Amino acid sequence: MLALAGGLSVLSCSKDKENEQRNLTVPEQQALIEQSLINITNMIPASDFEEIRGFLNEVAGIAYSMDYGTVYLKDSLKGVSKVLGDSIFSDTIPASNYMPEDKDAACVIWNDTVYFVETSYLLSNFTGHYTATDTMTWAYTKADDLQFIFKDSLNNTCVLKLARQGKEVALNGTRNPISISDDTRFEENDTVWYGDVITEAYKSLSIPEKVILSLSRNNVNVVTVTINTKIGNLTDGFFNVGTSKFGVETIFETNNGYKLSLAGEYDANKNVSLGLSMSKLGNNVMSINASASPEGIPSYDLEYARDKYLIMDSVKRCKDDINAKKIYVSGTIGNGVKLVGTLADVREYMELSDSARKVITSEVKVKSIVEQLNKNMDLYICFDGSNKQQAKMVLEPNCETVYAGGVYQESWSYDNILVLADGSKVSMAEFFNAEQYEVGFVAIYRLFTQYGRMITTGDPYSDSNMANNLIKMAIISLISGGVSIK
Repeated sequence: MLALAGGLSVLSCSKDKENEQRNLTVPEQQALIEQSLINITNMIPASDFEEIRGFLNEVAGIAYSMDYGTVYLKDSLKGVSKVLGDSIFSDTIPASNYMPEDKDAACVIWNDTVYFVETSYLLSNFTGHYTATDTMTWAYTKADDLQFIFKDSLNNTCVLKLARQGKEVALNGTRNPISISDDTRFEENDTVWYGDVITEAYKSLSIPEKVILSLSRNNVNVVTVTINTKIGNLTDGFFNVGTSKFGVETIFETNNGYKLSLAGEYDANKNVSLGLSMSKLGNNVMSINASASPEGIPSYDLEYARDKYLIMDSVKRCKDDINAKKIYVSGTIGNGVKLVGTLADVREYMELSDSARKVITSEVKVKSIVEQLNKNMDLYICFDGSNKQQAKMVLEPNCETVYAGGVYQESWSYDNILVLADGSKVSMAEFFNAEQYEVGFVAIYRLFTQYGRMITTGDPYSDSNMANNLIKMAIISLISGGVSIK
């Protein structure tokens, strides 16, 4: 873990015989927060990714230089159909049935189609090895996994690989437009007209427990993305937002020790959690975690999720039942600053807050509501790896004299304040005064500027950034590969 040593240890590490952290003053806490920001910017400079960026841009350039032939969307869809099988297609219906009188309907349909095709490709059992040839084409070889093999400018062997592992679950997808035929003749109510025809797809996607996407050079992974997935309690193969379970963790790793993890878990009407963490060489850079216990979520299959009016109607009918309890949120910056918050009952908190705005003339009622709100929530700051609450946010009643209806009267509300470990109080505005963190904010700004300059400049192959280049390479190559299969 990252250590905040040196002068900061004088502030935070003076501990009594019970090994407790001493009370920190406002300036000391502000100094710790600012120093944590500075330490993080020093820990993850943009220069760490210069070599990786150059490699990814070169890979993207190789991908764009390959001869794909005439790969239009219609040709791509034919290739996809050949790979996935004609059995996924059914029920031909006019495109106008989806979006009548919408002059941009075709664009929307195409976008939906491409999205569905790309997703289906990555989740299907599409396999094969594609090796770049001297004629700038891909040579296909049958295999059990998916690989794209090519040489970089230094003649290093590079491999883009997609592999699936573990048990697979069949998940029914949404009906999506898949194929379009131009200038088809229709007759309706004695009217003859011409338009596009779309073909519906009702595809069952096979979702594996693990998907690993890697880009290697001379058998050393430069970038690796691992996706771990758990899914359960399906309703006839469909995901039901009121009863099903779903969990996914995406781990992004680089060959220079960086690791970024994003995780989410959904257990309908029981638990929802989100997590984000970043580390370098095993040292924590930052992390955010949140969880809650939802209840009253209406039951409907995601097959119908495209109908926003149906969803809104379901939520509206169940709005008095939907709630979340036991909210927990925590965030850390290195090992220097930790913010923790809990909320016992979201509905209760919202109702109490609303009530406070309706009784602004009653000192007794506002103070009673504020007391209940403070019992409902808990938000505090810790430092240097200790769990001691150095600053806790509470609500405090506040009275102002206002002129209304021709008279002066008291108006009661409440403010957010911080109560320090020694019992002293400070306003949020004073504690988080931007001037107190100027050096830290400047360091953060410079870091973002470095990353922004690195990502947006120096790419001779595309106006897009390096991440988009890599994604496009995989998608275009997959589609092109499908078209080339005989």
